[in-house]
Amino acid sequence: MDFPKRRPRTVEIQPEMENLEKLYFTNISMYRLPPMSEVSIQEFEEMVLDRLRLLRILEHSTLKEFKPYSNEWRDFVLTELNVAGLKGYVRLIQGASGQKESVLQARRRDYISHFLLRLAYCRSQDLRRWFVTRETELFRLKFMHLSPDGVSEFLKVHDLKYNEMTAKEKDYFKASIASCTFSGSVASVENGKYFKVPFASVPDLVTTGRCYLYRGVAFVSANDIVSIVSTDFKKILEDGLQALTKIISEVDNDERVYHIIKNLHKSYIGRDYATGAAGSVSLHQIDDLSKKSFPLCMRIMHEHLRSTHTMKHDGRLQYGLFLKAIGLSLEDALRFWQEEFTRLIPVDAFQKKYRYNIRYNYGKEGKYKDFSAYGCRKIIDTFPTPPQVHGCPFRNLKEARLRDKLLAYGVSRAHAEEITGIAKIGNFQEACKRYFEISHDVQLALSFTHPNKYFEESQVVIRNRKRDKSEPVKIKTESERLLDDDAKLWEDPSNDPDVKLPDPLMTQTQDPAQITMDWENAF
Repeated sequence: MDFPKRRPRTVEIQPEMENLEKLYFTNISMYRLPPMSEVSIQEFEEMVLDRLRLLRILEHSTLKEFKPYSNEWRDFVLTELNVAGLKGYVRLIQGASGQKESVLQARRRDYISHFLLRLAYCRSQDLRRWFVTRETELFRLKFMHLSPDGVSEFLKVHDLKYNEMTAKEKDYFKASIASCTFSGSVASVENGKYFKVPFASVPDLVTTGRCYLYRGVAFVSANDIVSIVSTDFKKILEDGLQALTKIISEVDNDERVYHIIKNLHKSYIGRDYATGAAGSVSLHQIDDLSKKSFPLCMRIMHEHLRSTHTMKHDGRLQYGLFLKAIGLSLEDALRFWQEEFTRLIPVDAFQKKYRYNIRYNYGKEGKYKDFSAYGCRKIIDTFPTPPQVHGCPFRNLKEARLRDKLLAYGVSRAHAEEITGIAKIGNFQEACKRYFEISHDVQLALSFTHPNKYFEESQVVIRNRKRDKSEPVKIKTESERLLDDDAKLWEDPSNDPDVKLPDPLMTQTQDPAQITMDWENAF
């Protein structure tokens, strides 16, 4: 009996995969040309949120005491990315090679999500500046993992050519380069490769003394070429964002896209504080909790309400949703607001004007939607005017007024000066974190991204101290908490339920003097 010869097995290459190999052939890109591919609305939203998480982790890393672009900085970022579940970006940063589908899909999402975020961050100078800074940090983080051969290949692929020092120039300047930089000996300069670039294009090297300057020209070692390349990268981004501003109105005509990107920068992407454990906080506890566990923004609002018996609409939203998320029931909320407001107005006026809005926030009227408490980003970007008292006090209060408030709340003068100094340079969330550390006598690893997170951490400290006053209190970082048994934490509501992935939010760097509200008469 004749049997047909067995043919060798062949691996069929899917057309889609083959196309990905051609389009996204490297882990690091200059993002010169926009992608020409289709994505669903669901994938669109997933991509922009994932990349936003990535950029916020990078921003949060700048608050740590790491040397810029050091190994410690890199390890911190990679750890936080892994904890946040952004493993595709970790693969690209660590230089994953080959043509595996996971790597190709990570490259695809990286490339497309960059351009999608441009749609949200081209809209103002502040947004463009923030986006370019974060994307440049990501670019340099990827570049750090390139081998010498990888750097050469990258320059070749992207047609990046820089003026190299001639042998004659190197012989003339070698002694100066060796003595004025960290290049080592004259021999190491002779054996190394150096480029000539305008000094303004490498400000980081000028500041740290890692290049030699001569008549406006910087002589840069090939080991520091990332500074040169990143300058070109920033220029490409800035030009692309500027060009996009001219056509962004056409993009906004698509309501599906506009709905996702319009307030993306202000969005909170951590735990959803739409509801708390209803009834876990009772009406009679609020005054005591406001002194022990409320963040400064909420404590100020509570005191204002107690003293004036009124609050504007935006303040009621910010404070009311916060109380809802810590566990104040709808019945107690109605009673709480009514008791205060009816000191100035009749009960029937309160019922007619305010009752509906309170029930609306609890999802009992209108759209029947459970509204979430405001995150730090939204609060920071709120600009109240007297007599309004909502927003972030670390941003909106004048320096003297903020200092007086801190002193009135028991903070020492030295610590009050420290906190106001942090707020003065625009690190509002870091100032809030420092206020927590001082008032609770603990150390935290991460800044707060949500007022309700502040409240929860405070309650953890208080519970731990009640349980064992002899042991020093240790607050777990988000990364450490994620290693706990999530199921057990959720099964037992008496435990701290917050095991959500870390979500470092943007800390405002805008000069607080730009929009400083006069709250002198608001209290």
